[in-house]
Amino acid sequence: KIEIYQTKLWGGQALPFAVALDGKRSQAIPGYRGATIGAYMVKAFPTYVLIDKKGKIVHCTSKIVEPAKLEAVLGINTPNWRKRFAEVYSLGKGEIVKRIAPPFISERARYQKDFGWSEPFPSTSWFRFDGWDMHDSAVKLNTPNDLGATLRIGLELRSYEFDLPPELEKMSLPGDWIVNSTASQEEKLKALAEIIRRDFGKTVRFEKKMMDREVLVARGRFSFQPIESAEREKRFVYLVDDPNAYEWFEERSGTLKEMLKALGDSLGTPVLDMTDRPGPGLIAWALRSLPQGPARQTTLKQLLENASRQTNLLFEITRQSVGVWVAQVEN
Repeated sequence: KIEIYQTKLWGGQALPFAVALDGKRSQAIPGYRGATIGAYMVKAFPTYVLIDKKGKIVHCTSKIVEPAKLEAVLGINTPNWRKRFAEVYSLGKGEIVKRIAPPFISERARYQKDFGWSEPFPSTSWFRFDGWDMHDSAVKLNTPNDLGATLRIGLELRSYEFDLPPELEKMSLPGDWIVNSTASQEEKLKALAEIIRRDFGKTVRFEKKMMDREVLVARGRFSFQPIESAEREKRFVYLVDDPNAYEWFEERSGTLKEMLKALGDSLGTPVLDMTDRPGPGLIAWALRSLPQGPARQTTLKQLLENASRQTNLLFEITRQSVGVWVAQVEN
């Protein structure tokens, strides 16, 4: 029963872990792929199921739930400071982007302390709201509070996905920003533009245009070849020019598509994935951001040659028209 998954997802190799089969297809609940996940309403992985003392399911979510939300579901009294913080920082129905202007409420510092932040929140922080919970994973210390940072961190746009004129790139946007992570980029940008007009008196319009950009093209069929180094773990694909030249890497794992996207992000370049299907299963990789400066092209060439040796893929830097969000100031 798992042969098809070994072929499609694991490169034809045997799965190195046990697999639980979720009943027969005839027992599956309509809208779900198995009887058990249907009974628990699981539509994404991972999913957290909250069960009360009586064994009753009181909530299911694929997001990490804040303590205040858990307390509310379980009927536990929520401290007043948490209620106040939620009132100010949560998004309302249909709200896509929200700006909290300084001075900040005192509950902001308490929220920081309650969640274990050792350093004070900066003057600008970005929070993501998924309709149920707010996540502070977008808080960045020592980061400029300009429009470019808000697009990269708050709206999760890559640097190659937007284009700003000089007068907007460093436009200061102080305050905390809460962004609905389930909204489309078009919706987020429209809401952001309205806040900029309302709070800063500048009319900005974001429009997606096709622009000539440097892209990374990946071709071929993935075949892992560990590096020959006694100093490095052989389970990683090292997406750097010289694996022995650095003391630390950013280590991740995922699909081939996710690895190529991470490589493109580290290079600041979109990726055109033309690799053969089916791809391999999970891949572990280690990378670093490519340094800027005169040596960039030489370093990039060595990086791609090294990546090709380890993956059996062919990498090429070329130019192509890609969709870019362009910001314009309107009079």
